[in-house]
Amino acid sequence: MRQTPDSTTSNTKSPVLYKKISMAVAKKQAQELTKFARANQLSVNIAGKQYMHVEGWQFIGTLNGLTDIVQTCERVPTEGKEIKYKAVVEIINQNGTVISRGFAFASNLEKKKTSFEEYAVASMAQTRAIGKAYRNFLAWIVKMAGYEATPFEEIDKDKMESDLGKAKQNVFKALKDAGYTDSSEMVKIIEVATHKSVIENVTDAHKVLKYLEELDG
Repeated sequence: MRQTPDSTTSNTKSPVLYKKISMAVAKKQAQELTKFARANQLSVNIAGKQYMHVEGWQFIGTLNGLTDIVQTCERVPTEGKEIKYKAVVEIINQNGTVISRGFAFASNLEKKKTSFEEYAVASMAQTRAIGKAYRNFLAWIVKMAGYEATPFEEIDKDKMESDLGKAKQNVFKALKDAGYTDSSEMVKIIEVATHKSVIENVTDAHKVLKYLEELDG
């Protein structure tokens, strides 16, 4: 992993903020993350993709000697009944050096959060900021483990599932327009394009549409 210069120093030689992570170490950590996540049910399938809860991100951070510190969590001035918070989180190494920061917002006007008390809104802002801070430099290991590079807490589940539904509709319309009306023919096209028998996510849908364009061209 690339070394990151400390933005708080003016020295020409920047200190090493954290040790480089070799590919072998990264692969081992990815395997440990997968075991930990499965044992503790820390990932969620949304629209065909796996997203890791913030506890998983903290786990991979701990493996690298890192800790998250909430620096601020303040209420944002709003109008009406909205309760909104902004949190800032720093990731520090064992020497106490800040190597990453993340910030995030949370509001009780978000879907499924209208019943949240003020403390719950503040807590959600902190949780999101923690995930964002770790994501900035450890996403590649999480991705290596088979999970998406975005923490679960940042995902709009309803929108993603809606987008997948629309993407599937577009695929089936495109298949019919191309003359594939038999279900077995459709499955064959999907298998060729995605190496799967079903469309699991939006990426799969795009692959099928691209394949149909290539056939038509």
